[in-house]
Amino acid sequence: MRKDKHIAKIRDFIKRTPIFSSKDIERITKNKNYAHLILNKLTNRWEVFRFIKGFCTSFNDPTFSVFWFKPSYIGLYDALSLRNLWEQETNTIIITNKRVRSGIRKILDSNVIIKRIKPKYFFGLDYVKYDNFYIPVSDTEKI
Repeated sequence: MRKDKHIAKIRDFIKRTPIFSSKDIERITKNKNYAHLILNKLTNRWEVFRFIKGFCTSFNDPTFSVFWFKPSYIGLYDALSLRNLWEQETNTIIITNKRVRSGIRKILDSNVIIKRIKPKYFFGLDYVKYDNFYIPVSDTEKI
């Protein structure tokens, strides 16, 4: 198989996936070194952005980091913005019950606020269309 076919498959895959790991690219190429080479080349061409260690995205938008902190959803002011109830630009706010460090993180040169809640309060979310994907966002009653 020619290596050009790998590039076409990878570009198709990253356009259909909001966030992916280097392991996903390894599964396509079946070669670890070649997968890292391709990711490095695509990063240098600004087709792929390094998200968090080991994870990448083809979209320069920190909102997609909600998929990395699973289970999680977009909450508070950012949820109001996504539901067109608030017109001001806000930082991305991710609510999760995963054991992660709460606070402000720098993701894709933007501030992302991570809030951790107890699992018993993790409810009240819907999926809202954002770009070509559906992302978890807290429902209007919970906001």
